[in-house]
Amino acid sequence: MTSIAISSDHTTIACGHSQGYIVIWDIRKPMQPIRTISPIPANQILPQQQVAPRKEGHIQGASILHVGFVGVKKSEIVSADDQGMAFYHMSYKMIMINAVDSTRILGRYQNLSLAPDNIQQSKPRKPSTVFAMQPLPLGQVAHPAENFGLVALLTPYKVIIIIIIIIIKKESGERNVYIIHCI
Repeated sequence: MTSIAISSDHTTIACGHSQGYIVIWDIRKPMQPIRTISPIPANQILPQQQVAPRKEGHIQGASILHVGFVGVKKSEIVSADDQGMAFYHMSYKMIMINAVDSTRILGRYQNLSLAPDNIQQSKPRKPSTVFAMQPLPLGQVAHPAENFGLVALLTPYKVIIIIIIIIIKKESGERNVYIIHCI
């Protein structure tokens, strides 16, 4: 285990692991995790790929250094790894199946040291890491700012405040996640 977060109501724990997994536990039922967010294999990143793979998430082998619950919600988690990538994970249940949608909020797949050797970079990019990451506001009491999904990230080059906006279409139930960077 490389990182840990406890929900604001102290009933749920999220653990980041050195191989890219995030495991979520209900403290009241510790025998089995309630959710596991698996990393994606590095071979899913194609050489010509300039955009993210179809399924986004941490790459297998990337150590999860930061994990946190967004506001008082236990179904929304943010995480960052040792490759400079950060993600927003939204858990939900769809037709009796647990599902997770992951959205990249920081980093590029082309910059990964774990990526396959066949990925050619068009131009070298500065390596990055996430020194610190924290969902805002801090504390155990509900705050109006929690509706904005604020997350603060500290990198070697800048401090970033991210606003996460989720829009759910009533007709289809489709979820669209929008990430706004405020630098």
